[in-house]
Amino acid sequence: MAPRSVVFQDLPKTSTGKVQKFILREKANAMGSLS
Repeated sequence: MAPRSVVFQDLPKTSTGKVQKFILREKANAMGSLS
């Protein structure tokens, strides 16, 4: 099964270079469920 869409963007990072995972979760929830 292929994905419906693929999004390529810069990852949101903190000033120390760590990925801000909570922002990624919010964006994923805003896009809708996987099924």
